[in-house]
Amino acid sequence: MFVPSILKICPTDEGTGIYLEWTIPEKDCKPPVHGYIVAYKRHELDINYSCRSLKGGRTCSHVISLSRVSSKYNIMVSAYGYKEHGDFCPPVILCMSDYLDVNRSQGCGDIRELLPKPKITKTKSLHEGKGLHLKWRVPLDVSNVIIEGYIVAYKRCGLDTQYKEKMVPGMDTKCHAITGTKPCTLYEVKVAACANEGTGLFSVPVIVRTGVESQQPQKMSERGEPTFTPAITGICNVMGHPGVFVRWKIPDNADMKNTDGYIVAFRKTVPSTSEYHRCVIHDKSTTSHYKEGLQFGMTYQVKVAAYNSLGCGQFTLPKLFVFHGKDALKRRKLKRNLKFKNKIS
Repeated sequence: MFVPSILKICPTDEGTGIYLEWTIPEKDCKPPVHGYIVAYKRHELDINYSCRSLKGGRTCSHVISLSRVSSKYNIMVSAYGYKEHGDFCPPVILCMSDYLDVNRSQGCGDIRELLPKPKITKTKSLHEGKGLHLKWRVPLDVSNVIIEGYIVAYKRCGLDTQYKEKMVPGMDTKCHAITGTKPCTLYEVKVAACANEGTGLFSVPVIVRTGVESQQPQKMSERGEPTFTPAITGICNVMGHPGVFVRWKIPDNADMKNTDGYIVAFRKTVPSTSEYHRCVIHDKSTTSHYKEGLQFGMTYQVKVAAYNSLGCGQFTLPKLFVFHGKDALKRRKLKRNLKFKNKIS
């Protein structure tokens, strides 16, 4: 039985998936290949492999959607036929850190998605308004990034232009007392988790007044980047047109008030270094887009994300498709002309 070999393996642009390519046999290979099995697991964390079955003997690529983040993965591929299953190729270890370009000072890149976003749950003014005590909590962290501490940022509302930051060490720390504040003054406070690789996203800012003994946290505007991810439902080649229709749907619980439109990004899979071409849709009620200027026979990747004035949300995992729209009508016209000539003759 044919044993494939992995040709290319790399994370997707958002780091939420793994793209891989492998070799396929000749067309007259015996026994014939009916499909492939992609097996993967977290290196030294999982005991058993997770598997994905792919139909089609000419299938040569796949995007693995990751539900649990890790720094290393073991990945292997095997072929199967009608009555037999071939051997897996030797496992390939993918080290995600080799692809991360993290800027610690800005706290951007993939580390922002890996670190959990805290939420301030309680604030309290200390004696005579000379300090603030705040508590926070973090969601369940399924990543392998070790939290080294938290950054507490605060400033006077309407008076300070920049935040003052304090590093609070300790992964299990969930509270902190800010000293040296002015009495009877409004302060804006927020918290972010941090690690060696950088700083995560800050919590929603909370407004608190010093000099008040007990006070419930007051959230400011929660408007930020869109928090939902659209789902691509269809990619249709249009007969006689040099383009495709891409359709997507919006989750039922999506906050459309926080959305201005969508970004649909296309790119060729060959060469692998080709960049995405982004199409901006300014109508948030639109759930489809028509893209022209595609090359016949070329394999493309497409992904969709919601956006607003503050930034872009999470992209969907890239979907692969082969463009063959315009040439299909040419073949139909050619057949029609041949039938017409045969009738005349």
